[in-house]
Amino acid sequence: MKELVITKEDTKKLSLLFSHLSDLRLRTLLFLLYNNGASFQSTLVKKIGTEKVLETLELMEKWRLVERKSKTIYLTSLGKAVVEACINILEVMKDET
Repeated sequence: MKELVITKEDTKKLSLLFSHLSDLRLRTLLFLLYNNGASFQSTLVKKIGTEKVLETLELMEKWRLVERKSKTIYLTSLGKAVVEACINILEVMKDET
């Protein structure tokens, strides 16, 4: 198995992923991925903004959090765990404000 190296640039991108998760529309997309998989062509992706979605999904794919099958992307089991953790962190942060 190829070693996964996380660079300083990746860390910045992870911070970006957290900021994306605070976007309700993108969280909705991730919930869809979490539950069923979502198509790149879905209206939701178009409404969110392709660039933001693709940027987040590229990072998630690099870290093996999502996998593509045809035009549909699915969270891997690792991806589900990470998204759950991110959502839990956001909930805690929301409760503290």
